[in-house]
Amino acid sequence: TKMAKEEDWKSYDGLILCAFQEVWSWRTGIFPPFLLPFLGYVEYIPYLGILLSFIFQFISLLLGLLPILKCIPITYNPKKQIASRLKKFVPHSYYDTNIPIKHILDNGLLILSNKEADKYGSFGYRNHACDDSLAYKGFVYAYYKKYHCLVINTHLQSAGDGTARLQQIEELKTFISKFTDLINKEMQSMKNIDDDYRLNVNKKLKIIATGDFNIDMTNHDLISQHEKRKQQLVQDMELRTIEIEKSVNSDQSIITSENTVASTISTVSTISTQSPSKESNVDEEEEKEQKKDSEF
Repeated sequence: TKMAKEEDWKSYDGLILCAFQEVWSWRTGIFPPFLLPFLGYVEYIPYLGILLSFIFQFISLLLGLLPILKCIPITYNPKKQIASRLKKFVPHSYYDTNIPIKHILDNGLLILSNKEADKYGSFGYRNHACDDSLAYKGFVYAYYKKYHCLVINTHLQSAGDGTARLQQIEELKTFISKFTDLINKEMQSMKNIDDDYRLNVNKKLKIIATGDFNIDMTNHDLISQHEKRKQQLVQDMELRTIEIEKSVNSDQSIITSENTVASTISTVSTISTQSPSKESNVDEEEEKEQKKDSEF
């Protein structure tokens, strides 16, 4: 509010936007959520205030996670507090406190503006990983027809190797592409009855992307290249594994053939050693018969 007063936001006729992230909402079960805003005053007490605030927030979060109480539609929503404090300067607020059953927190996103949006909504990302999955991360959008401007507030994946984050960016790009096509068709069909559409027809859609991207955009290309190299390494390792398996199978067949040859040689040698002994026995019998003949 101090900045708004110093810069005299009220007298400005253009579009003013405020985007917030990590303004989390959660189910509180049977815990009365109106008590939680007062914890901000308790935190001014050194050490003890912060401890008490943490305990009460933890209890409310724990009660909201109990299966019996999870279906109770009682939610703590700090976005209302922020919107209320800035209402004199940016009276229009856009957020979504939807929390699917498998998540603990909502998306934590809030857009405030001094002009009313003509279209607005939110989407949750299909791709997520690690402890980020506890929150229903996604994006909130608002479209201002007069300015032909799409405003997006998002919170991308923070944990992991960056794969889920890149996939979320792809989801965001897909949405922008489809939204652009939708608006262009709508403008063409209504340009004769809507002055704002008539003035902006065939103009390029202006996009303002805000949020917590959890990424150093100067290294975004490097991260993409790293991801491609990692996929290539995985493919090379799979091919190498196949080659090794083939080599092992080939070696086993060679060993088997060698064993077969060795056994054949052994058999032949056995036969060859047995043959002379039989011949020597025959000679001895002939000598004995000749001795008998000589005696007679």
